[in-house]
Amino acid sequence: MITSPHFPAYYPTNTDCTWLLSGGYDQRVEITLLSFDIERVRYCGFDSLRIYDGESESDRYLANLCGRIKNRFRLKSSGSNLLLKFKSDVINTRPGFRAAVDFTWVDKCGGKYVTGRQSRPISWKSQDQASACGP
Repeated sequence: MITSPHFPAYYPTNTDCTWLLSGGYDQRVEITLLSFDIERVRYCGFDSLRIYDGESESDRYLANLCGRIKNRFRLKSSGSNLLLKFKSDVINTRPGFRAAVDFTWVDKCGGKYVTGRQSRPISWKSQDQASACGP
């Protein structure tokens, strides 16, 4: 579980927090915002939670969030890392956020078998139609 400072009380001013969520090579990171209430200003210019699809701010960002989100909000990485950056300015704070973090395994079944110029999808069927790979 990740929370903004002092959650559920109001977060402090002049805050700058960074979380790097790293899974294993075959994992993806999934974050679910369970509670979210950050100062709302156009373009999230004062207080915000920015989520990047990678391990640095130079990676593509998935969301720049502020305001209030009433329903659960979920994001998943395309690789094994997510970077979260929370910042607040000098005035007007709110309760902040609480988020659950999960690491999911990448399904290694299937793919493409390439011979020469032809590529064909690979499929398999297990006796019990389970979705697990293995002998």
